[in-house]
Amino acid sequence: MTQVHQSNSHELASAPPAMRSLAHVLQTYPVELPVGRAMWSARVKGRTALTMMSWPGSVPDAVLVFTVLVGNALQHGLCDACGSPTVLHGRLSTTDAKQLLIDVEDPNPSFPYFSNVRAGAGGGVLAGLLQRHVITDLIYAVHAEGRGKTVRAVLDAGAVEL
Repeated sequence: MTQVHQSNSHELASAPPAMRSLAHVLQTYPVELPVGRAMWSARVKGRTALTMMSWPGSVPDAVLVFTVLVGNALQHGLCDACGSPTVLHGRLSTTDAKQLLIDVEDPNPSFPYFSNVRAGAGGGVLAGLLQRHVITDLIYAVHAEGRGKTVRAVLDAGAVEL
């Protein structure tokens, strides 16, 4: 069973410098997503992680964002030149600023049209989530030696759901 990790650092040690948050990371929940069942796994493991971490924000929105990032990694992040991973890696982390950091890694270092997506332009699901302010920030960082990337969506807890 995956454990929630308590963190005393300001960020996950493995995160590239561009991904380091100014907020203090309180907990992180790493997730392995078998490629053939990644969408299903993202929904189930995402909901489980959010429950275990007592995320006070919208769980349905957070699970939607996680599954969209995983879906994008499956659709755009897997390529012949990148190899054929059998597992995608994700991470859900909470911060002392009541933020949720959702990270999804894939083997493709490129993110075409990132600036348009981040601006909420276009008809994609990520752009729509940014337009509706479900995602408060979207960033990505290329891994060392250009072997893949991590895409991070930041969500604020907002009003607590009861």
